[in-house]
Amino acid sequence: MAVAKCSITFDVNFTSSSPVTSAIASYKIHSDSSYTDFQIQLPTVPYIGSSLSVVLPEIQTEGDYDLIITLTTQDGTVAKKESSFKIGNCPGRNPPTVSLKWNDGELNADRSCTQSLCTYTIDVNATDPDNDIINIKILKSTDGNIWNTFIANLTAGNFTDSINTEGKNQYRAVAVDAKNHSATSNTLSYKKEKVEVPVCDHLSNVNDARLNITELSPSPGWVSATVDVAQSAVGIPMNLSHEIHYRRCDDVFMNKVEVLGTDNKVIQDFEIPNNLPNGMTGHQSLPFVYTPTQAGKITLRIREYSSFATSEKTPAHLHIDSQLLFLDKEIECSRISAEHNFSIYRGTDCTEAEFVYREIARDEPSDQCKQSKLSFTLEGDKSNVPMTFYLDGNPSGAGTSIYVDGDGSIIKQSDLSPLNMVRQTSDGNPQLTEIPVFVTVKGKITVDIILEASQTVRVNGDLSLGACDTSGGKTSFTQSASAEIRSTSMSILLNNTKTIYI
Repeated sequence: MAVAKCSITFDVNFTSSSPVTSAIASYKIHSDSSYTDFQIQLPTVPYIGSSLSVVLPEIQTEGDYDLIITLTTQDGTVAKKESSFKIGNCPGRNPPTVSLKWNDGELNADRSCTQSLCTYTIDVNATDPDNDIINIKILKSTDGNIWNTFIANLTAGNFTDSINTEGKNQYRAVAVDAKNHSATSNTLSYKKEKVEVPVCDHLSNVNDARLNITELSPSPGWVSATVDVAQSAVGIPMNLSHEIHYRRCDDVFMNKVEVLGTDNKVIQDFEIPNNLPNGMTGHQSLPFVYTPTQAGKITLRIREYSSFATSEKTPAHLHIDSQLLFLDKEIECSRISAEHNFSIYRGTDCTEAEFVYREIARDEPSDQCKQSKLSFTLEGDKSNVPMTFYLDGNPSGAGTSIYVDGDGSIIKQSDLSPLNMVRQTSDGNPQLTEIPVFVTVKGKITVDIILEASQTVRVNGDLSLGACDTSGGKTSFTQSASAEIRSTSMSILLNNTKTIYI
């Protein structure tokens, strides 16, 4: 019967054989004990009609109300009818509401980014049943305790801000209506995380050292390779893998390999063992973590020699191939390493190299979808020296082209044909391909090895051809390959790593 408004209006319908002389509306909050009587004005007295329209005085108190209508007729009859009504938020007394959400519609409270500049937009939704909001203020805090005015009076449905330093910005909105009712929104925060720069991006300027010594100096020194470390790398842990290959004859040298940090202090050292049987090759992998305290150079150095205690005619040979690899999340930084290829020769037999090996150039790929090239010379006067060519791809599918120029050749032992192209079967088994070869040098030959990792990957059981671009949400796959010519006294190695996208 009653409508939930502050001004309660209703109709009283009745049937009476006698005219009405009095009509009273009595009402009270359900929990009260006494009623308030309101005399309903009759159109005429007595009133012979059958309905009345009633408007109660404005009620300011919210709640559930009991209502009694009492009619008295001219013949003295009294009739009563009980009802009820509810008073809610009355017009003119309703406070506003306000909320924040991200411009893309998401409601999560916290967001973050690692870009150099983070820019974002926040939507503001403010409503008021009375339609009398007069001000929306945007507050901003960097600690959640002290809030400052960011926008004094927002006139649009959103606002934009940015953050370019590590930290967090928090936002709230406060809406105020014409009756000074206010409402505060939820809180949204945007955090700029520390930018994670790949370790590889902090490193540059690879200076390798490759040295063959045939005449020993009376003043031993160090042979050093270096990598420059930028100021941006200070305080960032680096994963390094130190790979050392060594070969010796007759235990005559005492050599040490050292790694020096950017402060020029030794952070790792390794003694080349002198108890290997003649002609045997050894290998050590020495991974470690280094956190630079200052910019500078990381140095990998080998003692040229520290002892040669036998007579001048005693045969001797020492070869050390030491490489310091920098890893970013276990992926080797392309082109960033400190590498040695260091040999000392004495005498005329034992493990003396079959040929004099000199590296001309090592053209590592400038991006990860190109080939690697190694150019070197072999000098000597020997024919059909047995060696082995190894091609290793992971997954398999690597290929190499070999070009030989000069007075000599590299031929396959099986059919005596020139070794000029080797390619693995994509995703084949085994990965490692071994080809026995004969190498002939009558004076000097120049050799180019061009190595390419596989462009084909097995995905969900099927072979797929990859591409070098990242468009279309493709998945990246890392391919690695190595090509090596190895004899009893030397190893000529070329590595290649590239990323393709399926």
